Amino acid sequence: MTMQQMALGLTGLLIVEEQHNPGFDSETRLNLRDFRIGDDDQFLKLYSVRKTARGGTLGTVITANWIQNPNYDHAPGALVRLRIAATDTTRIYRLSIKGASGKIIAMDEHLLREPIDWPTEAHPLILGAAQRAEVAIVMASQENEYMQINHHSGARINPIATIRNRGQPVMRNLNELEDLPHNEVPDIDLNSSELIKLLLG
Repeated sequence: MTMQQMALGLTGLLIVEEQHNPGFDSETRLNLRDFRIGDDDQFLKLYSVRKTARGGTLGTVITANWIQNPNYDHAPGALVRLRIAATDTTRIYRLSIKGASGKIIAMDEHLLREPIDWPTEAHPLILGAAQRAEVAIVMASQENEYMQINHHSGARINPIATIRNRGQPVMRNLNELEDLPHNEVPDIDLNSSELIKLLLG
């Protein structure tokens, strides 16, 4: 019953911490899932045979940590570690972030050799099923300002989560972060790679 349990929300994040904090002041973790819920607040049929045979059966309600557009607070100017995981089995998330500055520093638990620029509506961060991303954020300096994370689906914009400035300012910058440890994986040598044809029909 794995697929049914996941469709009802049985997913989560397993976090392995570094031995030493590289310099973040705080952290927010977002588990992205959608649910098939009707106007009566009851679960709809979890899967459609027709949709399963195509792109998959999408939900009607998009959530982060099982909540619609949750709010999280961090200090103004803080260095925040944002861990995002798409634990939905169908939806492809196209994420943009407004109201803060930062860099994508890791994908699928592998540190990037070069951080990627902040995701925008024109250049969103795309996450498929089971993909993960880590973002280093510098919060805005003024209290009560906020950062909005959105999912774009065609012309529709769905708010995913809101991160607000609360408390005493700390005024940090990205250059203060220490290097994260790299996973010990070999470099890819495309010159010696083998081409394998896979025929689907």
